[in-house]
Amino acid sequence: MLSLCFLSITTAGCADPAQRAQEARQLFTAQEPIKLPEGSRPSRLSLADLNGDGHLDVVAACTGKAGVCVLLGSSKGKFTPAPGSPFAAHTAAHMVATGDFNGDKKLDVITTSHDDNGAYLLLGDGKGGLTLTVSSPFTGYMVGKPHNHGLAVADMNGDGNPDVTLGHQDLGSIAVLLGDGRERLASAPGSPFRLGRGFYPHAIGDVNGDGKLDVVAPDIMGAAIVVGLGDGKGGLRAGAAIRVKPRPFDILLNDLNGDGFLDIAATHDDLHDVDVLLGDGKGDFAPAEGSPLRAGRQGWRTAASDFDGDGKKDLLVAGQGGFTVLFGDGAGAFAPRAESQYEVPGGAWGMAVGDVNKDGKPDVVVCDSDAGTVTVFLRK
Repeated sequence: MLSLCFLSITTAGCADPAQRAQEARQLFTAQEPIKLPEGSRPSRLSLADLNGDGHLDVVAACTGKAGVCVLLGSSKGKFTPAPGSPFAAHTAAHMVATGDFNGDKKLDVITTSHDDNGAYLLLGDGKGGLTLTVSSPFTGYMVGKPHNHGLAVADMNGDGNPDVTLGHQDLGSIAVLLGDGRERLASAPGSPFRLGRGFYPHAIGDVNGDGKLDVVAPDIMGAAIVVGLGDGKGGLRAGAAIRVKPRPFDILLNDLNGDGFLDIAATHDDLHDVDVLLGDGKGDFAPAEGSPLRAGRQGWRTAASDFDGDGKKDLLVAGQGGFTVLFGDGAGAFAPRAESQYEVPGGAWGMAVGDVNKDGKPDVVVCDSDAGTVTVFLRK
């Protein structure tokens, strides 16, 4: 009897029944980590179809390689390095985003550095390759020590071309660089726009229903979340400022309660809290029931999707040690379950959500700067 018991425990991987049951309930299965070139130190990533084959690819800001690492995706959720990756950006890439900046129907990549006031544009060849433009960098701040913590791409002036926004921690301002659709970016009139004391990663969306894009930024120096209302021409003016606990870090804009208005989810880099603020569609926000939430880890990135397939938005908070899923009730309240935690040894420095294996379910891709890896978590 003793030997049979020992055999059964060994076969189960020495896990107790409760642990096995919890793992069985988990939504995601971690794939083998993908090792990037030695010294890459990936800090942020994005999912986009760079080579036009209908499959999502990984675009990572590789700080240590001073460039952008690209992994090309396949229908089974497997990724392989693009020929020539990593691609030189002539800066220690810290943040990354995509858009068609020259109108050739091929996605390009914009990247910024923590210690640089400019944005660097890499043009895509439609096959997964990238080439830095000779006109890079495009400067967002003419004065002040570089301390960039924000990057987003959106059409801020409604001309059909992607524009770029940057956030400065020390100056408390958002810079707007307007794209001309021909590989060039130029500061919007009045840019940069002073909206607070110091900003971390921001998000863009129409929060007041006027058809013009606005900016929502975490004021890490002022313990507030600040709304910058857009004028439709690339300009911003101060809107609501919502007081929160110290050091708000990352902003997500999404309709979390299904009322058709954008809401805010914000993490704190020194706390395990997540603020959920429900929008009224007029530019004002109020805390949801139970906000701030406890995520069980310091959060650096957030995403929203219906992860468990119940028709209600859930939150995913990635950061120290991995990521957590907070399950939504459809009205703006979120709570963890026993199976909510997913581990990434060095931490999920960057994270993106998308259907990478085309099975109709949201998957999670994270990068670990310490280990130099990208890991795909496939939805079961």
